[in-house]
Amino acid sequence: MVRKAISKYYLFLLALYGALLLLPLFLKIIGPHAPSEMIPSLPLLLLWIVPIFFLSRICNIFNQTFGLAWALWFVVGSVNLIASYDYYGESYRLNADTPALIYILFLSAILAGIYLAERNSNRDKHRDDQNLRFQSLTPYFSSVLLIFPFIWFGSLVLSLGYVPILRAWEGENVVLSMYALDYGPLYGYMLVNSLSLLMAFAKFYIKKGTARYFYLCLIIVFAFFVIASGKRHIIILSMLSILAYLFYTKRITVSQALSFFIIIGGLYMGLEILRQGSEATKFSSFTRKFLTIGHEYRAFAYVVNHLKPGEIAGYNWAASTLAAAVNEGVLLAIGFDKNALIQMSSAYAWRYIFYSEFGIRSNLTAELYMAYGWAGMPLAFIFGMVVGWISKWITMTRSRDNLIFLCVAYATLMLTLVDSFNDVVGSLTLLFYVWVINRLIRLFVFGLLPSRSRWVYRAAQAGSDAANDGF
Repeated sequence: MVRKAISKYYLFLLALYGALLLLPLFLKIIGPHAPSEMIPSLPLLLLWIVPIFFLSRICNIFNQTFGLAWALWFVVGSVNLIASYDYYGESYRLNADTPALIYILFLSAILAGIYLAERNSNRDKHRDDQNLRFQSLTPYFSSVLLIFPFIWFGSLVLSLGYVPILRAWEGENVVLSMYALDYGPLYGYMLVNSLSLLMAFAKFYIKKGTARYFYLCLIIVFAFFVIASGKRHIIILSMLSILAYLFYTKRITVSQALSFFIIIGGLYMGLEILRQGSEATKFSSFTRKFLTIGHEYRAFAYVVNHLKPGEIAGYNWAASTLAAAVNEGVLLAIGFDKNALIQMSSAYAWRYIFYSEFGIRSNLTAELYMAYGWAGMPLAFIFGMVVGWISKWITMTRSRDNLIFLCVAYATLMLTLVDSFNDVVGSLTLLFYVWVINRLIRLFVFGLLPSRSRWVYRAAQAGSDAANDGF
């Protein structure tokens, strides 16, 4: 059975490599009038054997899926280049080989870091014991998470006086205004909604009977809340977190994960078309529908085609990343303005290249290359080790609380595909703060209760979990 599973995985990777080599043919079909330089050359695509090799050596399914997502994104981004040329014309006539080479080699460095992290761990394989007992969810804290989205959504509606996504449904293009709106004092904590949505899913997963329908309703309501602003980030993050949770609890395969990615991609495209309102007619053709997804790769390709590393004025990857991780008060105490440092990130420094007032999204490979050139590859390698470390801890955890936090952290790291790294670091920092609150509540509940009451509580929880668990 093990050999059969391994052979299926190798066959899958072989098929993936073949699909990548056939990418030029596919691009010529959907963009017959695209210039030849906009299609990655076959000799360059042969280099995909390097990341495919590392994927073949990686055993942890979380790491395998991470690499698969990056490989698929290259295809999506390449198609977006063709769609952009079809819609915008000569301004997006780009050489596809340059960004492709950078992407492949930096991804190879990331996967090499993941591989090394796996080799240095003797406990990173997927859980084999389906009947293993888990710590129960922390009471009170789980309740807080399930209440928070209602407070967050209420704050948004009170601040705006309306729900942006509903206006898009009525035909208004909300993209032009949504980045300039004041969404209220709680908007910066929107990441917590991903924890809440995953918590509701976890409850739905372990409950039986009518309680399952209650949590299913919560999942639907929370999903509406997180797209209410018109932005797609949190709903995609939440779905990736659910995927990670299912990896741990259901043993889904890489091919099933591929189906999940297709669903996520469809949702991503659908939300973009919806929020464009009546202007969504520009996506009418098959090719132009790909304008809705992969524009982060397009931004990367445009920048590396027109600029060299170190030439972007005001761009400082290290300073903006550190600023995102450190509290504003701490930075102010040592003489730094956090907002000024954040303005040095790619999201802000790159927007002037595109004459845009909005933030520009790209990915980690682009950021590291434009900051340090090929010298950024060791940082990509270190990032890969961090991903491997998080994946290891997911497979080792025996706490539902920690599993939820780790799944969201894993999903956040995966979104380096489409997010500026300072945003990712800021999200992880907020996630850490919420985790600390969780531990304090758990300490209060389990540490301050009288010993007999604590024992009775744990026994009751264990009995409930044994009855409801799907593990």
